[in-house]
Amino acid sequence: MSENSPSAPQGSQTLARGIQALKTVAMSRTGLSIQEVAAGLGVHRSVASRLLQTLSEGGLITRGGDGRYRAGAGLIPLARNGVAVFREEALPEVRRLCDRLGATVALFVEQAGAAYALLVEAPRSAGFHLSLSEGASYPFDHGAATWALRSLHPARPDDPADLAEARSRGWVRTAGEVEPGAYALAVPIGSDGLRPNSCLAVITLREELLDGALEPLLESARRIAA
Repeated sequence: MSENSPSAPQGSQTLARGIQALKTVAMSRTGLSIQEVAAGLGVHRSVASRLLQTLSEGGLITRGGDGRYRAGAGLIPLARNGVAVFREEALPEVRRLCDRLGATVALFVEQAGAAYALLVEAPRSAGFHLSLSEGASYPFDHGAATWALRSLHPARPDDPADLAEARSRGWVRTAGEVEPGAYALAVPIGSDGLRPNSCLAVITLREELLDGALEPLLESARRIAA
């Protein structure tokens, strides 16, 4: 779509690209070059350079001596409120549940029609476990976290049978929907007006572990909601 298209105002497209550039750089552990950002956005190097320069001037990203861009200190005060507060308050309970079950536990929030991993804790005692990245997003059409979050929405005539069942039970269990060989159990946590819709999920490679995980998961979800 051209920047001159009536349905894509230049200012809106520039803002969208800037947001995507910021997210791309912030999610990179090793930093990104101008060319890598340009390739990721599908734009010319000069366009990527202007976006990165603007973000750098705002303190949101920083350019290292190696010429690569990384998340900047200006992001810290922006993350002190909103879901960051929710994450901080939920962290002790998520850690307790993780240690109790010996499995990976994740807190997901609904945002922009996707499930975002706001908080992920992997067991410290287990020698082998399944993990995922904080900040990762998952499409709203498969996976235990997705179904749990969607169960918080009003019922619709075209809802899949699995979603209707999850809504009536108050929890959802899946196998291999996101990662082959992985099992997940998720419980929804409704919004209270201050936090978004969220859910708590246990993710493991051992299916039998989930057999005794429901009550501890429900208990932790209640504590987080409170």
